[in-house]
Amino acid sequence: MIRAQIHKIHFSGIGGSAASGVARYLKSQGFTISGSDLVCTKITRALEKAGIKIACNQRPENVKNCDLLLLSAAVLYRDQHNPEIEQAKKSKIPIKTWQEFLPEYLENQGKIGIMTAGAGGKGSTASMIAEIMIKAGLDPLCLLGAENINWDANFYLGRGDYYIMEADEFNRNFLNYHPTLALITSMIYEHPETYRNFQEYQTAFAEFVKNIKDRPRRDKLCQDMSRAVPAAMFAFYEPSMLNFIKNYLKNYPGKIFTYGENLNADLQLIDLEQTIAGLSFKIKNFNSQKFILQSPCRYAALNALGAIALTKQIGVKTKIIAQALSEYQGLRRRFEIKEKKSITLIFDYAHAPKTIQTTLSEARRLFAKRRIIAVFQPHLYSRTFKFLEEFAKSFSSADQVVLMDIFPSREQGTDKEKLVSSKNLAEKLKIQHQQVKYLPGKMSRTADYLKKNARQQDVIIMLGAGDICEIYNWL
Repeated sequence: MIRAQIHKIHFSGIGGSAASGVARYLKSQGFTISGSDLVCTKITRALEKAGIKIACNQRPENVKNCDLLLLSAAVLYRDQHNPEIEQAKKSKIPIKTWQEFLPEYLENQGKIGIMTAGAGGKGSTASMIAEIMIKAGLDPLCLLGAENINWDANFYLGRGDYYIMEADEFNRNFLNYHPTLALITSMIYEHPETYRNFQEYQTAFAEFVKNIKDRPRRDKLCQDMSRAVPAAMFAFYEPSMLNFIKNYLKNYPGKIFTYGENLNADLQLIDLEQTIAGLSFKIKNFNSQKFILQSPCRYAALNALGAIALTKQIGVKTKIIAQALSEYQGLRRRFEIKEKKSITLIFDYAHAPKTIQTTLSEARRLFAKRRIIAVFQPHLYSRTFKFLEEFAKSFSSADQVVLMDIFPSREQGTDKEKLVSSKNLAEKLKIQHQQVKYLPGKMSRTADYLKKNARQQDVIIMLGAGDICEIYNWL
């Protein structure tokens, strides 16, 4: 499918956090873009202001006269008989997920791909890489699933040779891409709605790694413009990752670099110093350069270490990397701290057992003497059901746990709703934790509870990948 054949593209599910940025990018490339979603949101209203026609419904007439229907994978997952899909089939309009179309388009543009993968940290690491490359003058295209505070957007429409994206393993979306450089932040089983077990999950990641390939190099950091960017994978050094490399990548021909705090990592983090205002660290055998971050979290330092490893591979100077990282403000809902009426509110996207445990552990270290209330909105019935026992053991660093109803997302209206409820999780949690409150129903009920029960100097952490962040408006 070549550019000359396509002029008008309709996005079904355009309000998705990643899809919205892709729509803006394709608009910048000269395509006429329209889109639809089930409801209007802040994201769709911003797209309208950018000149994209939006329908807050999904009806057959929305795809009239388009040359291509692009789907969010979540739309396809939720309803294969979606009226827009049915109409496109009747009208013989080509249908693809945007994750299928975009890599084909980027490869036709000759872009060099950089992708970050893993359950936790891939968005932050991708945005750090982008900030470094922007500072280095490489002007990359970057499309994220979250808003970069520096840009006040989830996209950076650079016109250089590189593109940077998160590699989304849901629906095996990341297997559509053939990046040149890829980084994996963790090897933790996720997305049980796609992968029946951890072995299937790792097999998909192995396929992703095998898709990494060399690309011709044309950027200004290389004097020899004919030289290739060699394929390379960067991996966080920890036991499950090492087992993955050993068992699944025995014959991988490309380079593998590891990073972490372990003595055996290729890039080892040392001299980590943390305060509530931020952190600093050094890298062993790295000319004593100190790196400073505005985030106070240890895992932010590890994400930065991965970004450093990758950008050094393409020749960015250490001082430029350090400067870019010091100016990086982070992503929205990634340990995002706000103050309200002498109460500290933290918004975090953590929605899997391990990331919740890590986030709460960081909060306990930073606010050791203060009461921590964890407010959790589980995300997806399938995830909650599969990891019910693990979720129940993830809140030990909180003094109190408040549970909201499960945010169904793409599983709304499917048979997955029968699997589990937050009440089931509350019952499991009460075995592990003394202070558990389940508040079913509207978000306003949770907000009212917090307003009545929160005390000055409390730390309230809003955890989840749904719309829990909107609770701020109720407090």
